[in-house]
Amino acid sequence: MSSRTQTLLLFFCILSLTLSTQADYLVINGDFEGGIYTGRGGQTLPLQWDAYWNRLDGWGSPGVAHWSTDGSNDYVVTDVDGTTGGGGYAVAFEAPTGRAGEELSVWGIPVGTTVRLSADIIDLIPGGGGGGAILKMEAWEYGATASFNALEVPISGVTGDWKRFSMNYTIPNGTDMLKAVVGTSTGWNEPNPYPSSYGFDNVKLGLLRPAALFPTPNVGQAVPPAFDELRWTNPEPNLPGHIITCDVWFRQSPTPLAEPNLVAGQPGVIQIASQEAIDSLSLASCGITLQDDYYYYWKVDCLDPSAGKLEGFTWSFNTGDRLPVPDAGPDQYLWITMDDGTPNDGKVTFTLSGSVIDDGKSPVTTTWSLDRILTQTDPATQVIIDHPNNLTTTVTIDNTGWFFFRLTAADAAGSNDDLVNVGVYATACEAAYEDPQDISVRYENIHGDINRDCEINLEDLAIIAATWLDCMSSKLDCIP
Repeated sequence: MSSRTQTLLLFFCILSLTLSTQADYLVINGDFEGGIYTGRGGQTLPLQWDAYWNRLDGWGSPGVAHWSTDGSNDYVVTDVDGTTGGGGYAVAFEAPTGRAGEELSVWGIPVGTTVRLSADIIDLIPGGGGGGAILKMEAWEYGATASFNALEVPISGVTGDWKRFSMNYTIPNGTDMLKAVVGTSTGWNEPNPYPSSYGFDNVKLGLLRPAALFPTPNVGQAVPPAFDELRWTNPEPNLPGHIITCDVWFRQSPTPLAEPNLVAGQPGVIQIASQEAIDSLSLASCGITLQDDYYYYWKVDCLDPSAGKLEGFTWSFNTGDRLPVPDAGPDQYLWITMDDGTPNDGKVTFTLSGSVIDDGKSPVTTTWSLDRILTQTDPATQVIIDHPNNLTTTVTIDNTGWFFFRLTAADAAGSNDDLVNVGVYATACEAAYEDPQDISVRYENIHGDINRDCEINLEDLAIIAATWLDCMSSKLDCIP
């Protein structure tokens, strides 16, 4: 374990509880009724979605994830069949923004904040002796290479009745994105011959204290000087019918500030709203005009009539150096045989070519890396990037699979990244059928390659002739 990983793990503060206390829940705050994940703000997603972020996973072998119903209650089930060792990670909720590296800046939550992952859990094979239920948090950092630190908590006391369990997790330095996982585990690489099955419902991720969230601009975002409207989401009132009011504090500086100290009486700190029932504010209405190459800090303190002051997090944006915007290029569909069908030493060599848009205010560095988490191939596959710091570089791969390459561009303002997907297939014909810009574009309706060998010839005609005039379905008022 590296010293950096050891340091990050010291930030993890974990507590497993039989019952979860009240928390102000964030995006992950959903039920599974009707096979749908319903999140904060009415966000709904089908449980079988397959986007890179927000997905139902069946990770680990022989772990399986699916959803089930019990009367009017629908929930997610994770199974380990007991035939081999290993685990069954199951439901993984990731960045709701759809782009890696944005989550904490979009939520407005700083590192060092403690969050709580909670879920209703039931043992569907009580006393079965199989793997145990787990709650898990992962902290992801995106840079030249994607990396993460994780901690998994075994949950004890789960019975054949629904109970609520939770774990606390302090976000370590360097985190860009959080991932919450529930599931079943026998303990990795520890054989357990007994099957197990757990149900999970009402999976939530929340703060230990209520606060305003979801700032616009996002934390650290660069905006043009013409930008005017600050926006945020207030916490829900403690009691129905009560009104949340806000104090908004603001500070500007020609240089970055490590400690903005957004409290009354500090030099440069002004109050631009006082006990107002608002969730947005025009800077112009407060007499504020943004300047170029400046840094701005703001905080929304809320007042709940029954809970008192709810202190906000310090947020920032700037009008200076813009983040570079990388483009990793179009997806590629390749194959590991020569054009004449002879093997090419089981390898393919190709070119990654990216570009970057930047304002030129500070030097830009670029890095290509393989995202090994998203990549789908044999773990023994070798991927060699010749010049990872060049925008254009050659890459060699010695196996088939679906590979995700990340182009990261960084300057003094921060970093952005972009993904390109590279599919490597056994033959050119397979690649042609998988490339959505190839055969499907040239033959919009249908083509005559019945046996899918990428040649329309007498073999295809023989297949057609063998079924000539056949009735394809009894629905067509004929006899198949």
